[in-house]
Amino acid sequence: MAEIPGYAVLEVDLGEWLLRLDGTVFELFRRGVIDGATRLHLKHMAVEAKPREDGLQLTIGHEVSGMVMGHKVDVPGARRDEVMAFFSESRRRRDAYALL
Repeated sequence: MAEIPGYAVLEVDLGEWLLRLDGTVFELFRRGVIDGATRLHLKHMAVEAKPREDGLQLTIGHEVSGMVMGHKVDVPGARRDEVMAFFSESRRRRDAYALL
């Protein structure tokens, strides 16, 4: 059994969506949706980021036959760097976990 190091909890609040990283678990919450939270281990999560004129469009979920299937999240341009840093940290934690 792998011993998981302690990591700080990170959150990015995008208004309609809240991205949360707790250790090696990613959570996605949508405002106004009670039963709609998504919880994924970083080993099982896939993210696709497509640039747009006004920011990014993320697809967050699972990879299926080379495609990311999941929630579509719009990121305003002003929050792009913050969201990219959030997912860089997610990748770092996933890769560190793989070494345990």
